[in-house]
Amino acid sequence: MHIFKHNLLSFTILLCMVCAGLSNIVSGQNNKGALILVEKSGDVSFSDSQGVNIDGSVFTAGKNVPIDHNIMTGQDGKVVLLLSNGTLMTLTENTKMKVSSFEQAPFPPQGKTLGDLNEEPSSSNIDIDLDMGSLVVKTKKLNKDSSFEIRSAVGVAGIRGTEFQMATSPTQGVQLDVTESTVAFTPPGGQPVNVSQGGGLSVSNTGVATPRPLNPVAAQTISTTNQSATQATENVPMETVV
Repeated sequence: MHIFKHNLLSFTILLCMVCAGLSNIVSGQNNKGALILVEKSGDVSFSDSQGVNIDGSVFTAGKNVPIDHNIMTGQDGKVVLLLSNGTLMTLTENTKMKVSSFEQAPFPPQGKTLGDLNEEPSSSNIDIDLDMGSLVVKTKKLNKDSSFEIRSAVGVAGIRGTEFQMATSPTQGVQLDVTESTVAFTPPGGQPVNVSQGGGLSVSNTGVATPRPLNPVAAQTISTTNQSATQATENVPMETVV
């Protein structure tokens, strides 16, 4: 049953991404990265760049979410997103975020699927604003000319290709847990702090960064969340995101 659901989801994503890809080719906007909705459940809402609410029913599995649109989850909400550079992002409950900028160079698909990729298919520049809540992320290895940053009120996480969870709140600052590779976190006006595999970082709401071991609960969440997201997308052909 799970295999059927994953195959059906992959097929839905394939059809919608083909349409999106053709639209981009016609409009000449193939240097723009795509943000694709893989799954949503529970309380989920969307708003545009001006904060105007959008009917969430228009965003179904396989549909593109416009860049600079806010995605918000409630108490039981969850959203899984696929970026066209191969990154998977899962928004857990009570989260608000947006991909504020996403540029990606065109690339040849070479008959591959997302599951075939060990690194992103072309250089990209991604900026994400995490206002509150938690993101669980799995990226491909980024090209040397690429950049991937997640911005919060108490600093910026610079990504090079990794699996991690980043959570933020107005009262508790940022909690960063890394299970693979390295994330560099830079508090406002401070120096980057590298958080490597098996490590964590607590950043107060005043920007004070304190290294710590990986939170075992976060480690389990990262593993199970990314495994589920990977299974849902690994058979999507790269032809659909060119």
